[in-house]
Amino acid sequence: LLRHDLGARHRLSLGLDGRLDRHVITDERAADSAGPRGIRVSTGASLGDDIAVTERVRLVPALRVDYQRTEPGSGWDPIIAGPNPPRAYSDWYASPRMSGRVLVGELVLKSSIGRYFRAPTLTELYGDRGYLVGNPSLRPETGMNADIGLVLSPQTHDGLVDHLFLQVAAFVARPRSAIVLLQSVGRAAQAENLGDATIYGLEAAFAFRVWRTLTLTANYTYI
Repeated sequence: LLRHDLGARHRLSLGLDGRLDRHVITDERAADSAGPRGIRVSTGASLGDDIAVTERVRLVPALRVDYQRTEPGSGWDPIIAGPNPPRAYSDWYASPRMSGRVLVGELVLKSSIGRYFRAPTLTELYGDRGYLVGNPSLRPETGMNADIGLVLSPQTHDGLVDHLFLQVAAFVARPRSAIVLLQSVGRAAQAENLGDATIYGLEAAFAFRVWRTLTLTANYTYI
């Protein structure tokens, strides 16, 4: 990750990342010990600008580009994979996002909106030869999401409570090809692409510390 200050109001950031995943399952007790195996190559690049509009208002436009190459490989059970072996595929995806933060006294208002890319995990693709059954035909989940929230975290407190944190946020997402685990036969589960969906909810978090010794936290999520 590289950062560069461009004047007094702009801070540019550039991030590059890469990952190679190789998945192999074997069962030495089976006549055919080899199970599903495959390789996935993932790379990504992100560019953002932290803009100080005023001392209390900041905007952060950002763009991330992901490339992913998935090769399901061999060893698939024809009952799971179907009559045709799973094929390798590649995905390019751009995820622009705009975030903002406004400071009002000790209260922070945060919000963001943009597109997102969620690749299936290796367990969703290949399974674990246990509860989860692999699905080699899974496609990435993409869509739009947005959130808005309030955060209250005073710097110092005297007396009984010396630390306080409160956060409340609402969110909504409109995924395409949403990835969801569905129960299959024999109490097994398999990830499936369900198509378009609307997901919305509310999150809340609360924490306080007493006499710099005891910290109590509470969290709630409604979806």
